[in-house]
Amino acid sequence: ADRANPDEQEAPSEPADRVAVSDTFATLRKAMPANAGVVRNGEDLNAALLMLSDMASEARPLALRNSLLTARFIVAGALQREESRGSHFRTDFPEARDAWQHHTHLTVDDVDKLTQRARGSGLSGSNVIHATFGQ
Repeated sequence: ADRANPDEQEAPSEPADRVAVSDTFATLRKAMPANAGVVRNGEDLNAALLMLSDMASEARPLALRNSLLTARFIVAGALQREESRGSHFRTDFPEARDAWQHHTHLTVDDVDKLTQRARGSGLSGSNVIHATFGQ
């Protein structure tokens, strides 16, 4: 059987849909360095996690969903690691901690739990987009 590329099957056919996908990728490219770059803090990471979760809930093409899932894992891992080490610097946890000398392991369930905890904090992912990019 001839298998079609999943991205081609889900590629937006309408110009407005293609623009929306392009805009989402552009927002992702701006949001990650702005909110989850080398210098990070819990508030920005929580807000980025919410924003990424909201974006992922509406994402259609497989490549976009995969990019957003990868970004969610990066942000969740940074949020969970409450220390500074190497190129990961948390302004709210500026010191390295011996207890964190290990790899961070997360599942999709872990990321979803961290997202729900961020939602309970009263933050909004859309506020980060507006505040960071002036949209």
